[in-house]
Amino acid sequence: MFAAQLIDQQLQAITTIALILAALVASGDIRAETNPAFAPSSATNRIERILRVNGGSGDGAYSEGDYVRIQADPAPVDQVFDKWTGCNGCIKDVYVALSAIIISDANITITATFRDKNNCGIDDIDQIRTDILSNPTDVSNVLSRKAALYRWWRLLWHQGYDMNMNNYDATWESVLINPGVNAVAQKAVNAAYAALEDIMANGTIIPEVAGTPDESGPATETDWPVYHGTDGDQTGYSPDVGPSKGSIAWRVAKGNFWYAAPVIENGRVYTAAPGADVMAYCLDEITGEVIWKGRQFGTDIYQTPGSIFSPVVSSNKVLFSTGWWQAGKHMAVNKRTGIIESQLAAGGTAGGGTSQLMVYKHNRWNVILADATTGKGVWQFESGGDLSGEPVLLNNRVYAARQSGRVYRFNASSKDPVWQRNLDVNLRGTPGISSKRVYVGGTNRKLYALNEADGSIAWSYQTLVGETENKTYQYFSTAVEVQVPSLPNPNRVYVGAASGYVYCLNATNGNLIWKHQVSDWVRSKPVVLGDTVYVATLDAKLFAMRDTGVSAKELWQTQLGEHGFTADLVGNANGILAGGMDLVLYSVSPTTGYIQWRHSIIDAAWIGGKRYHADVYGGQYQTSPVVVNDVVYIGGPDGFLNAHNVDTGRRLWRFETRGRISATPRVAEGKVFIGQNARYDEYYAIDQHTGEPIWKIDDLGWASIGATGYHNGQIFVGSVSGWLYGINAENGRINWQYQDGAAGNGFYPHPATDATKVYTGSHDGRYYAFNQTDGSIVWSVDTSNKPDSSSGGNPDSAGMVLWKNHVYVQKRGSRIAALDKDTGAEVWHWRQPANYLQNGTVLAYDDKIFGSVVRDVTAIPYFARIYAFNDVENGGRQLWSYDDGGGGGGLTAPVATDGKIIFASSAGVFMNCVNPNNGTLLWRCYVGGPMEEGVPALYGDKVFSHHRNGYFFAIE
Repeated sequence: MFAAQLIDQQLQAITTIALILAALVASGDIRAETNPAFAPSSATNRIERILRVNGGSGDGAYSEGDYVRIQADPAPVDQVFDKWTGCNGCIKDVYVALSAIIISDANITITATFRDKNNCGIDDIDQIRTDILSNPTDVSNVLSRKAALYRWWRLLWHQGYDMNMNNYDATWESVLINPGVNAVAQKAVNAAYAALEDIMANGTIIPEVAGTPDESGPATETDWPVYHGTDGDQTGYSPDVGPSKGSIAWRVAKGNFWYAAPVIENGRVYTAAPGADVMAYCLDEITGEVIWKGRQFGTDIYQTPGSIFSPVVSSNKVLFSTGWWQAGKHMAVNKRTGIIESQLAAGGTAGGGTSQLMVYKHNRWNVILADATTGKGVWQFESGGDLSGEPVLLNNRVYAARQSGRVYRFNASSKDPVWQRNLDVNLRGTPGISSKRVYVGGTNRKLYALNEADGSIAWSYQTLVGETENKTYQYFSTAVEVQVPSLPNPNRVYVGAASGYVYCLNATNGNLIWKHQVSDWVRSKPVVLGDTVYVATLDAKLFAMRDTGVSAKELWQTQLGEHGFTADLVGNANGILAGGMDLVLYSVSPTTGYIQWRHSIIDAAWIGGKRYHADVYGGQYQTSPVVVNDVVYIGGPDGFLNAHNVDTGRRLWRFETRGRISATPRVAEGKVFIGQNARYDEYYAIDQHTGEPIWKIDDLGWASIGATGYHNGQIFVGSVSGWLYGINAENGRINWQYQDGAAGNGFYPHPATDATKVYTGSHDGRYYAFNQTDGSIVWSVDTSNKPDSSSGGNPDSAGMVLWKNHVYVQKRGSRIAALDKDTGAEVWHWRQPANYLQNGTVLAYDDKIFGSVVRDVTAIPYFARIYAFNDVENGGRQLWSYDDGGGGGGLTAPVATDGKIIFASSAGVFMNCVNPNNGTLLWRCYVGGPMEEGVPALYGDKVFSHHRNGYFFAIE
């Protein structure tokens, strides 16, 4: 039995008889049964140790290996329990008041700590709250305070607070319209802090509202195979009954893109952070306490990307690189204070010093060696093709692999390769390096070991056919070669795989020594300490296994959240550090598997055991779900397409890409069609039932957030580079293609289809209707709002909706317009209120259309509103609007069943349902995160929705 599982069961038993045991355990008169995983080998030589508990019960004398119940004292007035400190790795859960401790080989003192209820949970924000009372905002601190203000605002907003209490919308608006550092901006910041103080002290949480269960009998289940609808019209309507209770049926984790490993040096942990404001942390290695935050004072999620790359530590600086999908800017941060001392655009190839070096990938093809203290380039090597994983710098040597099969080694002194080896197989992942060998993994299930000196193949190991996983993009983790002197064959290689196995190979000849199956795919590079191997899985488990010489003996496994791991592990005797796709960094005891501390990589606070985000990770577009035959399909910024059972949420399969999936899947002809974001060009057709790939186009282009259209055996896909394609759905052959005439402008909207035409729009400012057969233009229309603008309509993420005789679209973010379906002529429009954004898809249902607006979704999204109109055939008049509880819509769109309009909000953290005739609220369900470019999907008695907080919901 695993240690962590054993403690869970024993702790439950202790809790059951807590009233009897409490006094005895506290006095030391009763000792718990010895835990066999940690007991001394000799039962007759047990040594007593003293446990002292400050601020709680559990004091006494115990033997090594005993476990003991500990209970924090009741919290003082105006305080709440925070955590236990002392004895790292001995306490079952340091974040709960009732826990258990394993007695180690020394006397122990632990302390229950408490925090003030008035603290928001983020120390630097609380410090500003104190400072601003005696030191009003001025030109020297206004940018810092404003960025922190935005974090505090989002922290309360994510908890569900009513942010418009006392009509504070005017206060937030004042901050938004005064972006500078002048006296007016300073005054606005001061007023906003005062408003947040009022909300925190006197505010209310927006209540959930339960709906009335539908008792009409079994629900119909109509497929929803396309973005925003049951067919190519994309109207957003389903004839099914839809959700009536407004309660969560199930929830599954859907992670973020996260591959950045932390760095440990001299008792400190340096980690990247993806926030618009907080882009770096320095933490105490033992306690996890924040030593400093690296802040860039960003407030707009589309303007200031955070850091998503592993930091580079030099003698007196730490270099963090920020960017959406690749390094865009290098930030050199003072190692002692966390203050940014310099910043430089990435991609430069000259001017860098060579005493302290780093290497990084740029524009997918290029290897750049740079000065680690500034980011200035030393040299650049153009590989001529996409690189596999990241380049590696070790001992003044650079290693890189190309996806097409070529491996390179350079000396730091020159960009000319010392050697290069073509393996004639597609490669995936970052190379693993030792003093004698270079390890790379191929798509043929082979791990290759190349001699470091000349690149010749030393050996290769191929996994068994039964261990094949075709749904993975990268089969192997990065391999680790180590010496384990205690074993008969000390030269070992450890590598994880998408088969769910961990392999131990002889480093000299590649022979398999053992393999051990864990619970899920292993993407993270393992850590090896002595004879113990630590691996993390995609189902969020961390395993410790001892290499016995001929097999692996599993010591423990620990569940770390829900989202899983793709970033490499790092660690030492003080702790194993694992950064998850939930954007939490965990420190785990190498001995017990207990969590020693956790730290949110995205700035956040834990309140009542739940984490609430304060900062925001830009560019993480959530995709929309589709549902066919009791299976719901969902992509996400983690790069995985998942298939789940609609009733239970059980995952049926997952398919991995190398980018981020922001585009909505399309299901047709037994296939799921999907493209990628983040400048990755592959486009896939996947078996709807198994998740196995059927065909792939390697270079179609970056599909961004636009869905795939389908009709009569053909799919229609737009790219960011400005191409629209008609593609044979059976085999992936491109039938026709059209470029919008303004390269790079891109086809963004979700295309709609009828019997003969495909409708979409481009950032060239035009909406189009194309003939499906040959791609010829039936009509195109410039939707610029002349005389306001002559630059075009900028069709964006709002989908095209076909309803009766019209195509409903957005115009330049400020209008909803109706175009004649046959000619493209504009026949009606509605203009939004000033300063608001209209970029959400329209719902069309029951002779009505429903649109929405949002205020500054990229900064403080304090307001969103749903509007109901008669459709054009019935006059296009506004009927009602809804903006209660965070409102609805924004960048997202409502969906409908008979008698229900259902929507999320880009300015709220609830799912909502209202009456379509008058906007009366029917139910409201807290989900904890907004919805942006995605839209919900309806099926049977449920609605499915994907939210920014990293969860996918089924609501009934």
